[in-house]
Amino acid sequence: MLVIVDIDLTLADARPRLEKAGKMPHRTHPHFQKWLDTLQPIGALEKDPAIDTMCDLIAFLAYPTNIVYLTGRDEKYKEETTNWLDFNCLPVGELYMRPHGNKQSAKVYKEKVVKSLKARYGTGVAIDDDIEGDCSEMYRKHGFVHLKVLLPEAK
Repeated sequence: MLVIVDIDLTLADARPRLEKAGKMPHRTHPHFQKWLDTLQPIGALEKDPAIDTMCDLIAFLAYPTNIVYLTGRDEKYKEETTNWLDFNCLPVGELYMRPHGNKQSAKVYKEKVVKSLKARYGTGVAIDDDIEGDCSEMYRKHGFVHLKVLLPEAK
């Protein structure tokens, strides 16, 4: 079975970074890149606290399944993201990150990867916070069960 797992707001609690960045402008807005740079400054991603319950779930699901981490993070954060996954003892799996400069919506970007994964592994489960609200239908369309993560209110 294939398990696709998002990272931000699914495994990593990125809420402090989101609060600091403020409201997300539309991706075609001239200030979108500035907002994204505020959201994801170099060095900040590794400091996100793990969502322990989700990390435990992924560790439980890891064997004998294929774990794939599919994130909208820019590939320039690959080392930082890999370090975070290792530090939080998450199972080894493939990591797919948004190509540098790719400004497609999460749905469009992730759908390309999901189609490729489905061709290799078949269907399975996708675990994602689906912050923009459009990935659920995409996962379903491709035969995946989508488990949407809703974090508890911050303390």
